[in-house]
Amino acid sequence: MLFACLSIFGQQLKNVSMQGATQHATVQTATNQQESIKQLQTENESMKAQLEKMEKEIELYRGDVRTKMSELDAEQSRWTAWMCMIVTLLTAGLGVGLPLFINNRNDKRLKDNYEKMVDELKKKISSVESDAKSAKESLSEVTALKEDIKTIKKDIDNSKKNAERAAKRAMVSKLFAQAVSEKDPSKAMELYSRIIEIDPNIAEVYNNRGLLRSEMNDLDGALQDYNKAIELNPNYVDIYNNRGLLRRDMNDLDGALQDFNKAIELNQNVADVYKNRGYLRSKMNDNEGALQDYNKAIELDHNDADVYNNRGLLRSEMNDLDGALQDFNKAIELNPNYAAYYNRGSLRNDMNDKDGALQDYNKAIELNPNYAMAYNNRGILKKNMNDLDGALQDYNKAIELDPNNAMAYNNRGSLRSDMNDQEGALQDYNKAIKLNPNYAMAYNNRGNLRKKMNDNEGALQDYNKAIELNPNYATAYNNRADLYMKMNDLDKALADVNHSIDLGGGYVSFITKGEIYIAMEKYSDAIDIFTQALSYNEKGKESFELRAKCYRMLAETEVDEDKKKELIAKAEADEHKVESLKEGNKA
Repeated sequence: MLFACLSIFGQQLKNVSMQGATQHATVQTATNQQESIKQLQTENESMKAQLEKMEKEIELYRGDVRTKMSELDAEQSRWTAWMCMIVTLLTAGLGVGLPLFINNRNDKRLKDNYEKMVDELKKKISSVESDAKSAKESLSEVTALKEDIKTIKKDIDNSKKNAERAAKRAMVSKLFAQAVSEKDPSKAMELYSRIIEIDPNIAEVYNNRGLLRSEMNDLDGALQDYNKAIELNPNYVDIYNNRGLLRRDMNDLDGALQDFNKAIELNQNVADVYKNRGYLRSKMNDNEGALQDYNKAIELDHNDADVYNNRGLLRSEMNDLDGALQDFNKAIELNPNYAAYYNRGSLRNDMNDKDGALQDYNKAIELNPNYAMAYNNRGILKKNMNDLDGALQDYNKAIELDPNNAMAYNNRGSLRSDMNDQEGALQDYNKAIKLNPNYAMAYNNRGNLRKKMNDNEGALQDYNKAIELNPNYATAYNNRADLYMKMNDLDKALADVNHSIDLGGGYVSFITKGEIYIAMEKYSDAIDIFTQALSYNEKGKESFELRAKCYRMLAETEVDEDKKKELIAKAEADEHKVESLKEGNKA
């Protein structure tokens, strides 16, 4: 019947996302870019085809030029040979035969013909040389043009590769934007998987898919994705934080601590990581370390209501109730949500501020009418305020909202037992145990009910099971001691109650031990025990009643009249105290 003061804010997941108009713009830009890329690819293909055709034509022209050059070289060689031969003949003729010839012919006509022939030959040679020079220049131009074509083809190939890369990036951006905005986790998973098929080297994609897998309870798959993301980007703080949260949920607390430590090593200014490590340290019973982390998180971000809420829970556990109350007040000031009111309600109940606790539970339910635990805890509070009908309504509502809430069945069973609805109580305890076979408190409470129904063997089995499940369960040892006393096995009863006191059983265990001494007729020992009990609860009515009974039992056997009167006076004083306490309770 303990209050369930749960931490609602154990983790903060980071998703790489695009918000609002920015996201829409990203999708539109990606679409336009893809259209431009497709057009560019088409133009590149057309240009490449034209260049290939031009290259073939140039190669043919280059062959023609080479042939022409060969012909020109041959013709030039022939004309040069002829020129040399003619010059030789003319020289010889002029030296020997020309005088004879002149004598027989007209020397002027011969000279004119010779000069004409030389001029024509010079023109022919000049023409051949000009053609050869043009051919060489054409060949050089063709060679240069071919090199240009190679360069253009290379540029086209590079442009094509760039276009393909741009198309890939555009598709990835489009799919990423769709995945981030997709509300259906399964569809978002498919989109991230498609991105990985296109480009398997984007750490953010593995991170986001890991988050989805974690939410869908595919913890092993999520771990694989986080591992891959870290492999791709070993300095990615958010992924270490997310993997730390996952490992914590997988109960790999040491691994989770390593991840949070690494995230802080990479960046000492991320408040969420300190918050998450603080929660983990609290779970690992390192309360001082947890407190340091929560303090650091608040130093970095003093407007995070969740950190104040979690520090409030920690301070409550460390018995710093005033500090816890300050934290819950601050959390409500920053973010007046149902969880903060719920936790403050539990704290106020522990501080015996029942009216304040009731107000907080009412507010939590107003903010979240479907919060089953708020109804459950308000039911406990109403029962303690003796509003049994109101408590029953709250337990019924808690079970309606959460039919698998074993705690609510256990608490309703306890209430029904107090209302003498033993069959209803037994049904509730059975249901609680069916839902949670390791629920030690439910076995203990069912044991109490069975003892009340005189089913001692059934009660003993339940107490044994409760102790088996929780060997440090002081209340179960005390209740089994009470059962052994009822079964008149006083030695076992005394052993159990002593063990209960050693475990911190407190006031109730001392009352049980005193009753066992009464059953053993050890009234003086019983008086000492009831006196110790009053140190735990100075208004413990049962202690005064039973101690008064012991004084009277001793007085009956006391032969010394003065001592007898003294014992009776002590008994009357205790009985008067009981009546006073009863009147005070009525008031």
